[in-house]
Amino acid sequence: MEKQKIYSEEFVKFADKIKEFENPRIKQTQNNNDMEYKRNTYLEPKHIESSYNVNGLGKDLYDLVVEHKPLKIIDFGILYGYSTVCLAQAVQDNGFGEIVAYDLFEDYEYKNGVKEVVKHNLDFYNCSHLVKLEQQDFYKWLDNPTPFDLLHVDISNTGDILIDIKEKLGKFIDNGSIVVFEGGGQIRDEIEWMEKYEATKMFPLRETLNYKVLRNDYPTLSAFKNNKIK
Repeated sequence: MEKQKIYSEEFVKFADKIKEFENPRIKQTQNNNDMEYKRNTYLEPKHIESSYNVNGLGKDLYDLVVEHKPLKIIDFGILYGYSTVCLAQAVQDNGFGEIVAYDLFEDYEYKNGVKEVVKHNLDFYNCSHLVKLEQQDFYKWLDNPTPFDLLHVDISNTGDILIDIKEKLGKFIDNGSIVVFEGGGQIRDEIEWMEKYEATKMFPLRETLNYKVLRNDYPTLSAFKNNKIK
């Protein structure tokens, strides 16, 4: 007799959200997706909880990948996989590329993602074959970074984190690698936890660190300037 698989409470909660989201048109579109099939249509993953979901910032990530066509993408701080799904759709539509998605998952002491939920969301968009999920601490990776063409960082970002990124990844950025990150806009610096923990604000550092705010809608999205990000 086959042993029944037991899902966590978090997985069940998000699986129920997915059922509400699904409809025959979406399902048919998803089933047609593979590396050869070109949708040319971005599907907003509305059922995946994310601060990006509020104003659809995932489309900006998608557009970056479609425009610059990176071969190696690293996604750091994925929660339930919203950003990873958006990036993977672009890789799929480009017809090439790979994504390594890192998170602390349950080891993160604050709001954390659940790996099995991320896997389910990737499967729903038929892009799990494009993504390698790994547990990794950002600061440990930053001490010995692996080469990348595009890096997305969403790890409760603060000004101090941006300073570390620019210091340790400056050569990558100067050589044309794109580093895009959550926040950077003024409205993002005003959120409650930034004030509560007296975190270093990001927006006042934009000129010193030479970054550009790509989207001013909450929670804002920014990228360090180089020959690709003007």
